[in-house]
Amino acid sequence: MAGKPFNLVIVGVGGQGIITMANVLASAAVAKGHNAIVAETHGLSQRGGTVIVHVRLGEAEAPLIMEGKADLLIALEATEALRYASYLARGAPAIVDSRLIRPPLPNVEMPSLEEVYRALEEAGIRVFKTNAVEKAEEFGNPQGANMYLLGYGLAVNGYGGYVDASSIEEAIRQKVRNPEANVKVFRAGYEDGLRAKQ
Repeated sequence: MAGKPFNLVIVGVGGQGIITMANVLASAAVAKGHNAIVAETHGLSQRGGTVIVHVRLGEAEAPLIMEGKADLLIALEATEALRYASYLARGAPAIVDSRLIRPPLPNVEMPSLEEVYRALEEAGIRVFKTNAVEKAEEFGNPQGANMYLLGYGLAVNGYGGYVDASSIEEAIRQKVRNPEANVKVFRAGYEDGLRAKQ
């Protein structure tokens, strides 16, 4: 049974479906009788701009998660994981997609994917490395990377017990275009997450 509030930080860039991802998770929790708060704090939803969304499940008093208090970080773009890693609690994992998106500003030096992973691991973070876009494309659904990562996150730590696979799948059917295609991608992410967690 769910206990203390569960704190999730989702990061990436505009246009990746991060807010949709957060809303699906929150809807799934509400359907199971729990409180859920979604708060977007940066980037609005412009394409290419940084986006960070806080999702709090359970009896949380404030909408924003303090640095050092997140139970999980999901990054749909690798360098954003590095930018917001300070939100993670000690010992909390990060799920990091392998996608690197160059910012719209010219002459910005980007770290390599290996440098991102190494910096996170040196900070003591357990990093789950994914290739969500490629996985979603295998299902003919390249826009479904967010749903793949949602499933992966469920496998990694269960979102504090506030949701389960069936409640998330029902929320996908209610909130997302092409629901059945996205449910398939969600299930693939869940299965891959279970294998990675072993």
